[in-house]
Amino acid sequence: MNMTAYGFTITSFDLLLLSACGTLVIILIQLRFRAEMRKRDIFNKSAKEFTDTFCRELREVYSPPVKWPDNINRFLAARIDKLKMAVGNFRLYLPWWKRYFFDKAWFRFYCCTGREVDKNCQVYHDYMPFKGVSMVNGNRIEYDNTKTYKDKLRKNIFAVLKFAKQK
Repeated sequence: MNMTAYGFTITSFDLLLLSACGTLVIILIQLRFRAEMRKRDIFNKSAKEFTDTFCRELREVYSPPVKWPDNINRFLAARIDKLKMAVGNFRLYLPWWKRYFFDKAWFRFYCCTGREVDKNCQVYHDYMPFKGVSMVNGNRIEYDNTKTYKDKLRKNIFAVLKFAKQK
């Protein structure tokens, strides 16, 4: 059987090939959709585990603080291994373009110096109340973070957790 449409002759074999191609396209679209749904579900599960671990480990100091520890350095150092494990597991499920910013936020959380040479160190001075005076190149510099050190910790925790916003 032959049909003519817009000056083209279409045979029954052409119709069969066209319907097979259409079916394949629909199947590929469905597979892609299912893969995206599965990927999203895995990310959401990972994000929930990540957020739960952070909130469980840091519940005393994060949103709202229950009891601020006497020694924040010891408090955070005791929890860093569980937090590192949660970060490592969650990072695998982040899209590649978000990993750089996630790494920066995580680095800012555990090392307040921001220097690359301190990548393997834990420095929590930003989360301790300090007040004093320094002399730099003959200039007197006064610093006081006794009112902002708790907010700085919460801000840095939030910066890490914002990557776990579920889709």
